[in-house]
Amino acid sequence: MERTNNERTLFPFGKPQVKDKDPTSRSWDGIIFLWLAILTASVIYFRPEGELQSSSQAIAALESEISEIRESALYAEDGVVELQESKSDLESRIDDLESEIEDVKSDLNLL
Repeated sequence: MERTNNERTLFPFGKPQVKDKDPTSRSWDGIIFLWLAILTASVIYFRPEGELQSSSQAIAALESEISEIRESALYAEDGVVELQESKSDLESRIDDLESEIEDVKSDLNLL
């Protein structure tokens, strides 16, 4: 059996050999795949209740922790504002004291 040029370019190592030409074997592959897909979906969908409850409890715990962190962030922001205000108050007080020191020095120099 001689190969044509077209066959040589399409199949340089020869035509692929199909060992099993039985069409029922392919349908069994589909049935097995479908069965595995259904089994996987049922395992995912019908999880034990305890696992779902523990997941929901973990989510609730994380949400409460997030709210606590947000509250502490708000308190920290308030504290930063208070510190900035007290810093500006202290700086103005330092300026006042320095001006008083300069006044006292000038009074001492006059004496």
